[in-house]
Amino acid sequence: MSSEIEVRTPAGLLAKESVVERTARFERDAMQYTNQLYAAAMRYTKNPHDAQDLVQDTYAKAFTSFHQFEPGTNLKAWLYRILTTTFINTYRKDQRRPLISDGEVEDWQLAAAASHTS
Repeated sequence: MSSEIEVRTPAGLLAKESVVERTARFERDAMQYTNQLYAAAMRYTKNPHDAQDLVQDTYAKAFTSFHQFEPGTNLKAWLYRILTTTFINTYRKDQRRPLISDGEVEDWQLAAAASHTS
């Protein structure tokens, strides 16, 4: 596996970039948006721990795909799109997950279940 990848330059030309160079470019260009992404994540999640997880997932996905980002385009918008998509996918996954019960059945649950039987 090669340690170099092809990336597009702002002029649209293909250039070779090492993993070290890509990492340095990511740290220089993308990490400056951490506070803004966290603020957006807080608006979505309303929970500091979930917001931190969302920002961390966003940066992990962004770094993995950073070779696909075209320099000269809007990096902040690209990161926000990743953040939003990650939040939506997590929300959908959580909606499909069954609720955990402690095994106790309340009277109101029995009454609700009885009203749904024919």
